[in-house]
Amino acid sequence: MPESLSVNSARNDLIGGGLKRSQGEKQNHEYESFDERVLGSGDFVDSLKEDFQLRGRMKRVVALTQLLAIVSAVLALEPDLIRKPSKNRTSAAARGIICHLAIYELAYTGREVGKFLHLGPTGVSLASRRGEKILKADSVLFERIMGAIEK
Repeated sequence: MPESLSVNSARNDLIGGGLKRSQGEKQNHEYESFDERVLGSGDFVDSLKEDFQLRGRMKRVVALTQLLAIVSAVLALEPDLIRKPSKNRTSAAARGIICHLAIYELAYTGREVGKFLHLGPTGVSLASRRGEKILKADSVLFERIMGAIEK
């Protein structure tokens, strides 16, 4: 049997899958824009997001670390205080806002958000509801955070 057809030979270019493989596993952990409904490069997805008719239908890709930085800057908190488990009201409010925005505005899963913020599934759910109440009560805060995300 020719060596190229050997049963035991593994092809590294075919191992793995999903987003990491399709985007070439970038070393700096910055991924291109991605939307599972669109077949095309990150630049193409970005151009669709800028299209006037599609603007409201496609979510922007924002890293959780970037969302943490934005929320911590708007609320004048240290990012480390938000990620540490505590019952401090301000930190809990910030975690709630991050949970709600990450899940409902940026299409992250609760599991991803929980891992990032060191919360279990119940904690993510409760925090998300808390964040929703805060943002509905303070539309200016919501607009400030969303405006910073859009930049």
